[in-house]
Formats: sequence, structure tokens, C-alpha cells
Amino acid sequence: DGLLGETFAAAVVEMFAPVERAKPRRGPTSLYVGGKAGTNSSLTLGKALLSHLADRTIGPADRDTFEELTASARVLRIFAHGTAMLLQTHGSGIEMNEADQRSVNRYTVSEARMLDLRGARRVELWACESGRSDATYSKLVHHDEPAGMDSAVLQAGAECAIASLWTQYVLSSAMIAEAFTLELTARSQPEAEALAAAIRRYRQGIADGGVFTVGMIRYVESAIYPIRVESALRAGLD
Repeated sequence: DGLLGETFAAAVVEMFAPVERAKPRRGPTSLYVGGKAGTNSSLTLGKALLSHLADRTIGPADRDTFEELTASARVLRIFAHGTAMLLQTHGSGIEMNEADQRSVNRYTVSEARMLDLRGARRVELWACESGRSDATYSKLVHHDEPAGMDSAVLQAGAECAIASLWTQYVLSSAMIAEAFTLELTARSQPEAEALAAAIRRYRQGIADGGVFTVGMIRYVESAIYPIRVESALRAGLD
């Protein structure tokens, strides 16, 4: 009586990448940005902060170009807007072009599962709700497997994924992403520890009296202190 999953301990894992462990890639650190510079894109700041930390930067781009990037990158860093579908979670994903966020231009969870990311050390999904799996849908269909973009890239073969469980400001995401990369570069430590340290640095920077906060106040209120946003940000993180 009842569904098999209610009486038998079973797990469904939609895995398309071969199960054998791949050799670590020797490819580049690649950055994909879902916004174009010079178009008042809210993603421009992220590109400015992260481009110098990557070997290759592209975006916005079509699917073929994006998939070519994923095929060679040892570390794939994606800085874009994300969309979480509350019911049809397979339609969640990253917006490939900020200027045109129709669903046809979204790189979805279903597509990400079909990528070959074997040997990739890490996929960083600096996008809203990129790690979210919907609980309501899972209860309706008696399905409790992860359904976010983070689980999709892991299923495709990546060793490690970083994603967001909620919506976030682009500026906050950019600051944490840069600090995370700097922490990994400066110290030999696991990704989880580097991310925790990056978040601590971010919180210190934006606290009352922090370098970033002071710089922003001067930038907005007085022409005597011609401090650019990027300069204040770097002073707080470097």
C-alpha cells in the first residue's frame, strides 16, 4: 500500500556525469558576468572587482559560449542574477543576460545537470537563490532530493559548489565574492573556512565606523572627499 518511497528507503539522484572520479582539471579560473559594462548594469561592480582575479572573463553570452567556458574551467565563477521557481524547480537558474530576463534566456537547473564538470574544483554561483530547493513542491510529489543550481553542478561532476539560499544585494555579493577569493589566495584553507572569513570581513567593513561605511558617507555627502565606491570598498577588504 502507498508509494514505494513511503515503505522502502530509496533515494533518487539524477546523475548524468560518469561515476568514475575524474582527474583534476588544469584549466583556468573563468568568470561569467550576466551584465554588460557601460549599460548601467548593477553587475558592473562585481565585474570590476572580480575580473582581475580570473584568467578569463566573458558575458553576457549565448549558451554555446557559456558551455564552452564550463568545459575548460578549473574554477567557474558566475556573477549574475538568479531566479528560483517555487513549483517547477527544474526551471530555476541563472539569468544569462540581465537586459533580457525572459525564461528562454535563463540557464536552468535541467541544463546544468547535463554539463560535464568532471575535474572542476569549484563552481561559485554568486546569484540570488542559486542554492534554494523548494520544500512545497517536494512535499507534493514525495520527492526530497536537492533541486537547486548548486546540486545540479555537483551532479554534473564539480567537486565543490558555493551558492546562496536567499536573495542578496549585488554589492554585498561582490564584496563577499572578492574577499572569498582573496582569502583562498592568501591562505591555504578549505573553501568553507575561506567563505566564513570573507563574510566576517564583509561584516566588519560595513559596520558602523567601518572603512566602507565611512568612505560611502564621504562619497555621498562631501565633494571634499572624492572617494569612489570601488576605492572605499577595496580599502575595507584589502
